[in-house]
Amino acid sequence: MELNQYINEAFPGLVIKPSLYWQWKSSIHFNLAMELSPFKDGIDKLNPQYFKETYEKAILYFNELFSDDDEIFLVTNYYHHKKQRISRHKLKVYAHYIKKQGY
Repeated sequence: MELNQYINEAFPGLVIKPSLYWQWKSSIHFNLAMELSPFKDGIDKLNPQYFKETYEKAILYFNELFSDDDEIFLVTNYYHHKKQRISRHKLKVYAHYIKKQGY
């Protein structure tokens, strides 16, 4: 099934634009490291514990929610500066991470 056809059937009336999360009445939000900050307290330095915990929880939740047989569509917002020319070529955001090519 084509992506656009699937989206129209599964999510009638959905427009893929920022902020996709707030457009739909049914959504789930995970706060992956609520008690931690991405920065160390009082200094302008990254907090590695925050990123480690966020990564581990994201992987855990993903593996609990999806199986190897699931088909997953990833929708990515590409933000650019207003003065930046919008590119019409593929961004290849996920190319490095996709194991099964051809999609």
